[in-house]
Amino acid sequence: MKDADKELTRLTRQRNRVEQELADKAGTADHTELRALGDRLAELDAAVDRVEEQWLALAEEAEVAKG
Repeated sequence: MKDADKELTRLTRQRNRVEQELADKAGTADHTELRALGDRLAELDAAVDRVEEQWLALAEEAEVAKG
């Protein structure tokens, strides 16, 4: 579960950086660059979702193990 926490933190930071970069470049970048940033953001969102699901499964397993 500790590894999932670390991964979630890392991915969230990356996602926040990409969101900020996208916001910063919204009025100045060309559509190709904006599309690439949008694609990267979508990838990070999906990765965060996967890790959150893993974390929830691990938390459930830990709860069951406690009895």
